[in-house]
Amino acid sequence: MMLVESLMMIVASTVPDFLMGIITGAGIRGVMMLLEAFSRSPDRLPKPLRRYPMHYIALHKHANQGNGGSYRLMFWGIIKLVEKVKPIIKAAIAAAIE
Repeated sequence: MMLVESLMMIVASTVPDFLMGIITGAGIRGVMMLLEAFSRSPDRLPKPLRRYPMHYIALHKHANQGNGGSYRLMFWGIIKLVEKVKPIIKAAIAAAIE
């Protein structure tokens, strides 16, 4: 998810039109999915595909192989941080309104 969101943020900052940004981002993700061969291990890939680094940065590969532990820990930390900070922000906004 982080890879897709980061990719779309990069596309959004470079493409001025909303629709063109969606089209460009979807096109880039489509090419990445074609080249990454996310359902196979690197030793089972055909030789031309082994040259492409897309397999090693593919978000699907990590999800299928279960290597997303650091991402899970990071998202858990973000959720816990939001749980702590959100009431403080709401209280500050409520105090500013009154």
